[in-house]
Amino acid sequence: MDKQTFEHLLGALSAWLRDDHHHFDTKAKIDWEAMFALAQSTKTFLITAEGLAKNSSDIPSPYDQQVAAEKAKCFHLNMTNVASAVRICTILRTHGIDVACIKGVPRGFEIYDRWDVRRTGDIDLLVHPKDYREAAEVITKNGYYTPVPVDSVWWHTYLGESPYLPSSTTGPIVDLHWKLDQPGTPAMPDISGVLRRTQSRTFGKFVIPTLSQADALMLTATSIGKAIRAQETWLVEAHEIALSVRKGGELSRENLNQYAHRQGVGRLWQFVLRQVDRLFPPDVGTQEPWDDELACSVLGLPAPNQHSMFRTQLLWLWSDGTALRPLRFAQEFLRVRAAEYRHDVEEAEKARSAAG
Repeated sequence: MDKQTFEHLLGALSAWLRDDHHHFDTKAKIDWEAMFALAQSTKTFLITAEGLAKNSSDIPSPYDQQVAAEKAKCFHLNMTNVASAVRICTILRTHGIDVACIKGVPRGFEIYDRWDVRRTGDIDLLVHPKDYREAAEVITKNGYYTPVPVDSVWWHTYLGESPYLPSSTTGPIVDLHWKLDQPGTPAMPDISGVLRRTQSRTFGKFVIPTLSQADALMLTATSIGKAIRAQETWLVEAHEIALSVRKGGELSRENLNQYAHRQGVGRLWQFVLRQVDRLFPPDVGTQEPWDDELACSVLGLPAPNQHSMFRTQLLWLWSDGTALRPLRFAQEFLRVRAAEYRHDVEEAEKARSAAG
């Protein structure tokens, strides 16, 4: 990992956050190939390109041509994704199933007000736990199939979701969820409350039920937690939080801190917000010293000298509560272990079945 390339990438992304442009040195010698390769690997290629445009930085050829082609492709795929999401949500609601489109393309438009800068392949839908099986049946009767066995405890119980692939088209995969938390990472537990707070958002001629702004940010924090545990990149989610918090209003830091505490994800939110502030400082001139551990984490790389118990340490850091905190930590620790055991059992059964 090249420190200068990473800092140039952060500088380009920071152009979305303020208008002073002092954060990015346009005269600096930029390794364009390395920076755009890093942007691709962190899923921020088009966001980075648009940040450079906001900073009045000229992108040299052939990268400017690549940006134009990627934008056109992103727009087309996102429109296909939204149309599919509208269709499936409409079908589910006609069956009396409350549903919300979480994350994905609609969320990207809410953040960037553009259809051509953040691409998401899947459609993530959230339903009440009681409606999960019925929703799965409705989806499979409308052009989709699932590779996940109906009796998979790992998928349906521990992950609380299952994927559905289009049977005869090349459209997006649908991920159906009945909960937001997975072993090891806190999330809002009250799905009824989350669905009750959904809003019908209009995107041109499309109307899609999405999460409230505050709930969407709590879910993004959970996504970052999952990525950190799995050692996957989370730069695009960090940029989403940084940009949202800068807008203020009902999404002010104080309001969000209080909201996260009420939703049972207070410590996770504070941890995530701290990491986001280190990447994208709220005030000019407050950039902290280079941190190898943070840089590796946000890029999805193993940190130097990372100890073997880092996931357990994160679990403790993210456990809410005071007197009940040790109990919650112990319960979640045991749930992680049980989930890992169940995953291994089902993978072994799959391997034996494939072997005949």
